Amino acid sequence: MKHTCLLCLMMSAFVLPAWCEWKEPPPGLPDTFTIGLQASDRIVDSDYALAAQAGFNLVVPIRPGLEPSQALLKACSAAGIKAVVWDSRFSTYDLGDWAVYGKAFADYRGSNAVAGYMAYDSITVPPARVPWMGWHMRELGGSAPDQYRYCELVPMNRLTPDGYRRYVRHYLGSIASFALYEETDPFSADALRAMKITVDAANSEGKVWWRRCRLADTTPEMIRWQAYSAAAAGAKGIIYLIARPIDTGSPATSRSDSLLDPDGKPTGAFEAAKAVNARLTAIGPILMKAVKPVFYTTGTMPENVEPPAGAPITAIRSSVEGDGFLVGVLGTGDERYAMVVRKPSPGAEPASLQLQFAAGVSAAAVDSGEPAERLALLPGEGTLTKIK
Repeated sequence: MKHTCLLCLMMSAFVLPAWCEWKEPPPGLPDTFTIGLQASDRIVDSDYALAAQAGFNLVVPIRPGLEPSQALLKACSAAGIKAVVWDSRFSTYDLGDWAVYGKAFADYRGSNAVAGYMAYDSITVPPARVPWMGWHMRELGGSAPDQYRYCELVPMNRLTPDGYRRYVRHYLGSIASFALYEETDPFSADALRAMKITVDAANSEGKVWWRRCRLADTTPEMIRWQAYSAAAAGAKGIIYLIARPIDTGSPATSRSDSLLDPDGKPTGAFEAAKAVNARLTAIGPILMKAVKPVFYTTGTMPENVEPPAGAPITAIRSSVEGDGFLVGVLGTGDERYAMVVRKPSPGAEPASLQLQFAAGVSAAAVDSGEPAERLALLPGEGTLTKIK
């Protein structure tokens, strides 16, 4: 009979042992594309109804704790939307804390508003402890659809590209059923590189990912871009805007990219977000079924992402000089889709586009079924086409 000593198991945790990796996507992944709003300390119950009216289906807490998490779940349940639980007990990574983990899960198990748990943020948890945390949460949390766990990843600009690549693979390969990473400037070379690394790592590990944006620019074109570019690249959810603005006196922690003003009235971002959210909800079932997504860029962009072999769209001509595009390729079993997203150039006028397809390839607009050789897209706008 073969025995494994505890010391061997403890040592193996430092090299990310296969027995505690979780390479399957979250069980019971919903058909609904996740569209999250960041809560704020000043949020009140009526704000949740306005968030739902704007098409947000998730609220993410701004700070951890049992009491704020339970209050958030109660308010979200009344508004008919979901919430992420962020309880600091889930960031406990000592090996003997089974009782702490079990009690933490029990405190939330009865709520119908739980979308998932923020397992930890990768800043405070040492990498060597991650496998043990993943094993604890997997065993105690179970595999029910409401037990998703995710990790928060730091922005790419804190690391070198190679360092970020290793970092993403490590955190995706253990505790998380999916990862959330943050952007402060979603239209930048760093943003495109970070998204490419995240997509490749998620595909390799069999995981899915969300993107959160802290927007310095809340113009309609930037709101469209941050949402549609993430969807085209294969994200299963986005988190953007905060419920009400926060002024801490520090640029690093203050937030002005809000859905509502300090008095709870809709800001200029409200209608732009509502339009984007409605579109993502409509095409959500396709986005959620996509597996092994890839994306590339064409035209004038901050970063050139090379097309994969067999890319369906080989060129895009625009009526606007210097235009650029992100193209996502999304497969759902026997069907294939391409999502074209125009860069967020200033201006409110749509550009007329002519798509050039690879030999033997054509596409039809998902909405109308009409041929998609010619499109008209606003700055930052994206459209989904079915590849034939």
